[in-house]
Amino acid sequence: MSRKLSTVLKLFVPALLLLCTTILLVQVALNALYQEKQDKLSAISVILQHRLSTDPSITNAMAYANQPVLYQQIQNLLDETFPADSDLSGSLYIAQTHQVVAYAPHHNNEALPFKLPGDLQPAELLATIETGKPHFYYTVSVMRGTRIYNYATAVYQAGNVLGVLSVSQTANSIQMQETAIWLSGSAICLIALTLLLAIGVSTYRKEQHLQLEQNNLINWLKSYDGDTLSVNTMNSQLDLLKNLPHAFKDAVDLVHHYRRQQRHALDQLPLGLLTLDATGRVLYTNPFFSQMFGYSGEEVLSWDGTRWQQVYRMLDGTYVSNELRKGRRIENRIGLFRHKNGEEIPFSLTMRELPPVQAQPAGWLLICYDLSKEFTIDRLTQKTQVLLQSVALNVLLLDANQRIEYISPELCTLVGCHESDVVGQHLADAMLWQLPDREHALHEALQKVLANGRRDHLPQGPALLQGREYLLEYDLFPILNPLTQDADGCMIFVKDTTLYQEWEQLSRRVDAHSNYVQMAATIAHEVRNPMTSVRGFLQLLAKDLKGDVQQMYLHVMQTEIDRMNAILTEYLSMARPVQELEWEPIDLASLIRETFLVLEGEANYRGVLLELNLEETHSIEGNARELKQVLINLVRNAFDAIEGPSGRIEIRLRNGVIEVADNGCGMTLEQIERIFEPFFTTKATGTGLGLPVCRKIVETHRGTLEVMSAVEVGTVFTIRF
Repeated sequence: MSRKLSTVLKLFVPALLLLCTTILLVQVALNALYQEKQDKLSAISVILQHRLSTDPSITNAMAYANQPVLYQQIQNLLDETFPADSDLSGSLYIAQTHQVVAYAPHHNNEALPFKLPGDLQPAELLATIETGKPHFYYTVSVMRGTRIYNYATAVYQAGNVLGVLSVSQTANSIQMQETAIWLSGSAICLIALTLLLAIGVSTYRKEQHLQLEQNNLINWLKSYDGDTLSVNTMNSQLDLLKNLPHAFKDAVDLVHHYRRQQRHALDQLPLGLLTLDATGRVLYTNPFFSQMFGYSGEEVLSWDGTRWQQVYRMLDGTYVSNELRKGRRIENRIGLFRHKNGEEIPFSLTMRELPPVQAQPAGWLLICYDLSKEFTIDRLTQKTQVLLQSVALNVLLLDANQRIEYISPELCTLVGCHESDVVGQHLADAMLWQLPDREHALHEALQKVLANGRRDHLPQGPALLQGREYLLEYDLFPILNPLTQDADGCMIFVKDTTLYQEWEQLSRRVDAHSNYVQMAATIAHEVRNPMTSVRGFLQLLAKDLKGDVQQMYLHVMQTEIDRMNAILTEYLSMARPVQELEWEPIDLASLIRETFLVLEGEANYRGVLLELNLEETHSIEGNARELKQVLINLVRNAFDAIEGPSGRIEIRLRNGVIEVADNGCGMTLEQIERIFEPFFTTKATGTGLGLPVCRKIVETHRGTLEVMSAVEVGTVFTIRF
């Protein structure tokens, strides 16, 4: 009996609480309904008050105390606001006369003004007149003869209360809503009581079953016979008693164990974690979040929405609270979180919804990732890139597969390419340069740097860039992986030494030229004048001496003196200052034709084919005699280089560039490097001054004299202005 009473009490108390809760919720719903009606009537009243204060006809009537016109204008306003088929109505009650002077919706059987008896005047109406404050109340409409909800506000004229403006609604619709609320609450309460009763009955049956099993166990213990009972039999009989409480305890312990493991795992994650409930309140924060931003867990749990918006800002201008209200997830949004010390920490935010519990939203999980290191690396990368672009160095970065990752603007200018055209290509496929006899050496040096992680150097050597030969050095530096210390890339510094070589050659030539000037001046002063006297005496002797042998000796002596004068003339050409030349417009095609006519006879005598190939005319400023001397020297050098009977010399003019090409014996690389040095010659009777003089004349005309030659193939001299 006591067990049944206990079960009944267990069901009665929740049922009573459920009933009280239902009544409370119904009252809350009714209050919300009344509040809604009050807000609605209040809004209409505010609109009417605004119309009363802004309508010119009404304000004029009030100003001149023209009451009939005022009442009529207010009646028109009420008729416009409250149509005949509406459950809303409005009226104006005059406090001094106790009359209703305007009413809408207006019916024919309603006479206005209508005097309101004192016993029918609600206390709220009188309170509105006395205090000037609005009142909302429930009463019976004299005009309609039905119950209404009325909202009364005072109307002023000249600073005094003129009357009361009332806005009302019939109670029929409200009563229907009240009935629906009560019926809904009763139905919900009935369903809940039914479920509670079913749960109680099920619980009672389970307890009855356990009680029956317990009674059977007690009866067995009473009939215990120690002689016939074995241990196995006793264990099987006591299974129910032993297993039920322990199984429940083990299940609870297992749940707590899993929860502790999950909490420990969250505490150890190197990410800032927050869990929020469905309203946005913080429920949990892990230690890494506090470590990231400097706030303790207790501080974070105590923050409200305003405090949260003070410590962080998303770069796109959004807030987590707004996204929570919209129920939208956040994926890797970037923002700044203000550290406790005032520093702004860049972070990435991801927000995911937690699995629902019993079909109810469980909340949200916020994952914060510290981007400080990434931002620092990006900043260093930007600084490095700016540094590489601002320093005039020829830099090339390769990855472990020899693919180009970066090429400096200076190197792009040197090799004649654009960065976007070569980045991502293999070094061999990019064709940045041509290295005669050194492609394999560069490849081996690059492989060695990537293999052993040590720098290497490729010495100076020739390279073809954009059709021109340069002298390049290569310094290769490994880019080491910070974890494995293995080379996973290479940085190549390309040093262009062409300019240095040209400056060295120019310096040597300047020094040599200074010596030539001094030597030429000495020779001109000390040697040329005596030789002129000697040649004059030889001519006098030639008149007196008889005999072929003597005349032959005199002729040889005069010839050698003339040759010495020619050498002196070349010395003086080397020493002649630039300003002494007379400049004039020169048509190169005409100049070459004149030179061709001078040399054509000598070519026929030597059995050499001399050809012209002039594609266009080109004019420059210069000295025609000096340039003609250059062409004559180059062609005569070509005559001396041709040994066979099928010699051929061609003078070409293309785009203002003059070329003298022959198919003679050619020159070696050693000879090419020295042909412009004074006194260097490969001819037995040569002075070694012809080509230096030619080069000096061309450079005086702001041009260059270049040579290309191959043994047994021929030589090409090129003059560029």
